[in-house]
Amino acid sequence: MTITPFLTESWRAAAVEAGRYADASVTIPSAGRDLLVPALRRKGAAGAVVPVLSSMPLGWGFGGIVADGPVDGADVRTVAAELVGSGTSTLQFRPSPQQDVAFAESGVPWTGVKQNHSYEVDLTHDWSAVFGAFASSTRRATRKAEKAGVRVERRTDPGAVAEFYRLYRLSVSRWALQSRLPGWLWQARAGYAEPLRKYHAVVSHMADDCGIWLAHHGGRVVAAIIVLSHGTEHAYWRGAMDADLAGPVRANDLLQARAIEHACAQGATRYAMGLTGPGSGLARFKSGFGAQPRVSHEYLLDTPWRSRLREAGHSVRWRALATATRAGG
Repeated sequence: MTITPFLTESWRAAAVEAGRYADASVTIPSAGRDLLVPALRRKGAAGAVVPVLSSMPLGWGFGGIVADGPVDGADVRTVAAELVGSGTSTLQFRPSPQQDVAFAESGVPWTGVKQNHSYEVDLTHDWSAVFGAFASSTRRATRKAEKAGVRVERRTDPGAVAEFYRLYRLSVSRWALQSRLPGWLWQARAGYAEPLRKYHAVVSHMADDCGIWLAHHGGRVVAAIIVLSHGTEHAYWRGAMDADLAGPVRANDLLQARAIEHACAQGATRYAMGLTGPGSGLARFKSGFGAQPRVSHEYLLDTPWRSRLREAGHSVRWRALATATRAGG
């Protein structure tokens, strides 16, 4: 199977260095071959490891099973039985669309299944054909950015991380204004879920497989995206911008176009653009680059008592969110 950037050892090492996870990957022999489950466990209070195995956690891309050859339902059953038998109380799998059927048809009695939608661009043709498959409005937007003098560069250094993170915090402020929650709450949540050290860790461990694309205009960096790569897959992972400066000159359109062109030149066959709700503005933006929707699922296998506890926790969090929303209004 294709090993995506999110299934590599370097990716897990970055997650561990970022501080919230421990590597919980396991190799399970089956029918004369090894089944590798790239996985993480979240750290709890005082560094204790939470007994929840995730492949992969939200925000860390798709997980699944790595094997020599295709993965089928029997492989998934073997993995689930081995992990549950070894004492793991909760399994969370977020396989890629390419491996989703194996999980869906495995016969494992999942206690929860959630549908996801992602988008990906087919790069099995040359760049001219890929660009020609862009929506006409997207091609016009890239040309507008070029005429406006937007300059794009790809970097892999800590300075690029700092530029991206500055734009990310600006984006958080914008999202706060669009919601009814107070800005300080958005910034606090962002600082916890997406700390600066996370991005430094990713750049450090992924090296040249983590490209930070920066769009310059008027002497400033106005937008940035992070694209990961491994083998024949490139994956857009994060994006941020100064909307007032990047929007009018269509900097984001040019960033994605240059990243896709680079992926073609590197021999990639797929440019993954991540999870997005269908029908949203972001989904339309991604579709403009010829990205097609792909359906996959998140699979949960929990003990009955943990399922009830998890449902209770979700209820408490939703009540807290509703209270914070009313307070902010």
